[in-house]
Amino acid sequence: MSVPYYFQNLIGPIPLSELDSNFAAVEADIASAQAAIANGTYQLTTPVIGAATGTSVTATNGFYSTGAYASVYSDGLVCDYIANSGRFSAGVADGFTWYNGGVAVTPLMYLSATGNLWQIAPTPTSISAVTTLTAAQLQTDIINTTGTTYTVTLPTGTGIDTGFAGVVVTNFGFDFHIINTASGTITIAVNTGITSVGGLTIATGVSAHFRLRRTAANTYILYRLS
Repeated sequence: MSVPYYFQNLIGPIPLSELDSNFAAVEADIASAQAAIANGTYQLTTPVIGAATGTSVTATNGFYSTGAYASVYSDGLVCDYIANSGRFSAGVADGFTWYNGGVAVTPLMYLSATGNLWQIAPTPTSISAVTTLTAAQLQTDIINTTGTTYTVTLPTGTGIDTGFAGVVVTNFGFDFHIINTASGTITIAVNTGITSVGGLTIATGVSAHFRLRRTAANTYILYRLS
């Protein structure tokens, strides 16, 4: 932890009152940091920077950023850059984990040291009759249909934008899958703000792969991929 340099402008004879006020400020900062550490909310205001040489990087438990490629593995997280390529790397046996919440609260995705990509896999949505899906149900990625023959309607484009707040960018999209274990055909119906490309009926015993692509605010195209 670094403490702000309160005394940098104090030169010449220093009044005791000036010393007292500066020491008090330092003590207050230390107390605040100790309390934050105790309740788990303390965060560094600047990265922990590792040392670098011409051929290697040392960033144990820290972070390093450079414009030159480092050929020696680091025990910390390394960010470097070469022409047309920004790169992140870690130790030989280390993977990368992406979290939601900032401080390792909920793991969302993991790239293992062997190159296998793992991602969060929520409990699939299960429906058995006519329904209009919500954005939250689409977020489970897998929708299992049971029952007989009926129609499943997508949310509106506005509903999807609202449900995916923070990631709604033009020409971005996401995939989801419908597994039809019902005894009859399932028909997918688009809603306001959504158009479609490809077949929208799913025969019994068939799985369908769809992609929703955002083309403007509250506007999507649904593609049947398989």
